[in-house]
Amino acid sequence: MTDCMVARGRVLATRADGHIAVELTGQDACPGCRCGRLALVPDRRRTELLLDRQPRIRSGEEIFVTMPSSAVLRAALCLHGLPLAGLLAGAAAAAAAGFGDPGCFVGAVTGLGSALLLVRRIQRRWYSDAAKGLRVAPTS
Repeated sequence: MTDCMVARGRVLATRADGHIAVELTGQDACPGCRCGRLALVPDRRRTELLLDRQPRIRSGEEIFVTMPSSAVLRAALCLHGLPLAGLLAGAAAAAAAGFGDPGCFVGAVTGLGSALLLVRRIQRRWYSDAAKGLRVAPTS
């Protein structure tokens, strides 16, 4: 399956430059993980997206917005893999330096905190890259 995240939406407006404003209306879910639209919209209070140029899409039209599974995998690795790697690397570095258990704990917390800061920086860029990969298709 090439598309994982799927959300139903309605086109609010089309712009002269070809961009479209989309309001996500349904909560369709990925058949594997049932995550729905959470990854498509970074701000959970807002259900509107601004998408790149989309040919043949008109205002008021019902559409499906899909995210490739490769983007979902990248997000999972970023949001789960990096913090785990930071936690383990911090603990391993403290253990290699000869610190005891309290030092390994401090190293693990420091590594986790550093990884979470890195994830926060990467996450903003990932959302903009993921938005470029979204595909739009009419529902009918």
